[in-house]
Amino acid sequence: MSRKLKVELGAAPYVQDLSNRRAWEHWGAPFPPTSAGQLHGQHFAILMQDPTPKRVTTALDIIHRSYAIVGPVELHLLEISVDFYPKARFSAASASA
Repeated sequence: MSRKLKVELGAAPYVQDLSNRRAWEHWGAPFPPTSAGQLHGQHFAILMQDPTPKRVTTALDIIHRSYAIVGPVELHLLEISVDFYPKARFSAASASA
């Protein structure tokens, strides 16, 4: 799945099969519980860098077209980064004064 998404999205999302519970500790946030009776390949988490609404929609379309989506899709974790810039530009010389 990650190769297919990389080719069609032009980005390399990380895909984790949630039925492998040992891999959960590397995500930094707990996953919603999954049914122990489900087969492998039923529950996945996908980590995307810079997930614009268009990129997320495109990824879901690719997954549905290639593999089928048989249940609800949930947004589990969203990390927000904020960049701060000074109001006025300063030179290196003025910073050392």
